[in-house]
Amino acid sequence: MTLSLIKDLVKWKDIYNMDETDLFYYLQADHSLATKQLEGQKKDKERLTVVVCCNGGGSNKVPLWVIGKFANPRCFKHVNIDNLNCHCRANKKAWMTELLFQDCVR
Repeated sequence: MTLSLIKDLVKWKDIYNMDETDLFYYLQADHSLATKQLEGQKKDKERLTVVVCCNGGGSNKVPLWVIGKFANPRCFKHVNIDNLNCHCRANKKAWMTELLFQDCVR
């Protein structure tokens, strides 16, 4: 097939890109103005996984997926999660699993 024919068959709006990133919200920065490193403390690796998806043209931005450890975090006690513009899911290690991925793609 020629390139022009392929361009006619495939539109940018039909091509989606999905990626996930980890947000370590308790982890301290490695580089700072401090002159001494704190001794004897383990790094806290509490995390959230954030999944971002959008089509090639940018016209369809899929709402964020946030995967955490807890289904009902205390910080959202008085917040209606349905009003947030994201999907919140829970997993023991806050990882994207096969079942969560299938749910996200649907």
